[in-house]
Amino acid sequence: NKNTISNFVAKTNAPRVHPSLLRMRATWIVTHLTAGSPVKPLMEAAGVESLEALTRYLQFVPDVDVAAYRAAFRDAQKGGQA
Repeated sequence: NKNTISNFVAKTNAPRVHPSLLRMRATWIVTHLTAGSPVKPLMEAAGVESLEALTRYLQFVPDVDVAAYRAAFRDAQKGGQA
């Protein structure tokens, strides 16, 4: 049921706390993008059908050190073997 989370939050919510499901979802997506989760499964889990849907979250993903991403690209070219 697509309303399971919102129903749960509405029933268990303390009067002074008002969580936003959209913000919770955005945090979840940004956390996975930051961690380098595979994009295709992330899109599936997030329920989005295009990369464009994820691009709005990229501004919240911290920049990676140049040496780190160059090393990651080199490893990917080798098939992930160090």
